[in-house]
Amino acid sequence: MEILLLDFICLLRLVVRNFEGFLKNSITKKDMKKAFILLLICTISVSAFSQKATKKPITSTFWVAGVCGMCEQTIEAALDAKGILKADFQLSNNQLTVTYKPSKISEAEIHTLLNEAGYDTEKSTCTEEQYARVHGCCKYRELEKH
Repeated sequence: MEILLLDFICLLRLVVRNFEGFLKNSITKKDMKKAFILLLICTISVSAFSQKATKKPITSTFWVAGVCGMCEQTIEAALDAKGILKADFQLSNNQLTVTYKPSKISEAEIHTLLNEAGYDTEKSTCTEEQYARVHGCCKYRELEKH
């Protein structure tokens, strides 16, 4: 990124120099071609760099409340959404590992999906209304793991 910034600064200096020459009527076609080509290369580089960063999937692991196998199924089913590539909940340590496309869904939205299904996460707590929707055997606030 720093290299692109330095290239952009050099390009900007060249354009300013050429513009000053244009004002003095001493700019040449060769100088304009150089400036145009450099500007085009810089634009393509920045565009390609920004697209690569958003397309790469991210894998994140965090705590989610759950006490039984039904919780595990419900948690994983809640994440059957656009942008989520894989979700795996480990009941033994309450860790959810999720792989997602950040261009389609954010981690905050993933926590919201889990809250809507009635489950607390390490970053957010579901409402009492949302918690009331979980099955009787999944009342993790009152029950121990089983």
